Amino acid sequence: MFSGPLSGMSNAETLLDNTASRIANTSRSLPGTEGVQLPADKVELTNEMTSLIQNLTAFEASSKALEVEASMAESTLSITA
Repeated sequence: MFSGPLSGMSNAETLLDNTASRIANTSRSLPGTEGVQLPADKVELTNEMTSLIQNLTAFEASSKALEVEASMAESTLSITA
């Protein structure tokens, strides 16, 4: 019964972790600059932040769906009791 929202939360968590990892590891290496951290391209960072927000929203939606399913199950149990 709860597999849909839990699967959605797990998927969103994986995507959040991947996005956060890409943000943390964003740097460029140009010839002759080995070992020097260069700032990330702002467009890439904007894309990653957009992805982060989308994945967070997906996680929140799955969490809310889980709450609704739990409430429905509780209501069903109280009706049949």
